[in-house]
Amino acid sequence: MDLDNRYIQPEGHKRHHYVPVCYLKNFTSDGEIAWIYNKGVSKSYPKNINDIFVLENFYTIDESLLPKEHTEEVNPLSLELNYFARDIESQYTQFLNIFIPFIDKWINDEEYREIMPYLPDDYVEHIAFQMIIQYLRTPEARIESSEMVKQAKQILNIFAQCGFFYEKKKEEIEKDLKKEFGPVVDQMMVCFQPNMLKDWVELLKNKIWTIYISKEDFFVTSDSPVILDRKQSSQHGFWSLNEKGLKISYPITKNVCVILWDRESYPKLSNLDRKIILVEPIQVLVENIYMYVWAKELVAPTKEGAEWFKHVKEKIGKEQYCRH
Repeated sequence: MDLDNRYIQPEGHKRHHYVPVCYLKNFTSDGEIAWIYNKGVSKSYPKNINDIFVLENFYTIDESLLPKEHTEEVNPLSLELNYFARDIESQYTQFLNIFIPFIDKWINDEEYREIMPYLPDDYVEHIAFQMIIQYLRTPEARIESSEMVKQAKQILNIFAQCGFFYEKKKEEIEKDLKKEFGPVVDQMMVCFQPNMLKDWVELLKNKIWTIYISKEDFFVTSDSPVILDRKQSSQHGFWSLNEKGLKISYPITKNVCVILWDRESYPKLSNLDRKIILVEPIQVLVENIYMYVWAKELVAPTKEGAEWFKHVKEKIGKEQYCRH
């Protein structure tokens, strides 16, 4: 991971977004206020996007794990300020500043729609990267990463105890196994290694992409905006991004939602790969229902959409959740 080459004071900046503001503002009418539906209390209300999908010190590295004298490269807020805010989110903002005008022109100019029926390859690359980053930066990914580190340690310990390493190496491994780096560092090591991210991006790029566009009815997002809809339960759970039958959904703005399909399971969709499709309101509603059910607690719809989710709950008798 490339970290900043200058020292950033760790004071302040305690509230960290696991769904970034540069993304959330595209689901508002004014760039500031989102209408939230809270499944925990079955209520809807307006909220500033600075105050949603945020946790205190979520990406702060335990200072005890850092060198006694902090280098200019690493400090407790390196992950939050240098990696996410400075690198990832600034890149996403730059991309959205190009992508959104492209979509607006596509929606409003029929001739342009005929000239540009497919999403450009470089746009696919950017979206795939931001999609996987979003998927891996959440609280759920934090839990899964720590569990993976725990399991890896257990396996290494078994190998060490069974004599798979020479004595000196065994001592080194046993010493390392006793070290605890904490959940933030676990997530960094498991999720944000450049080579691993590159592989995941290539995996996503190789799926069938359909790009849904809505003129008036708005797509919604949530506290869990990347949806993995599986045909069957997976033994690999959270990490299963390439299993048979998988459908991945990711709303980019209130007018755009990308859908990725497993090529083996949906061969008839191959002729639609990278195609930009103007969809009917019913398709927007279907994707919004997925987002509502997939949300851990908070959905970010329009005010009217929030009332619709409340109506669904009243009709069924309880809020709907899925098993992630």
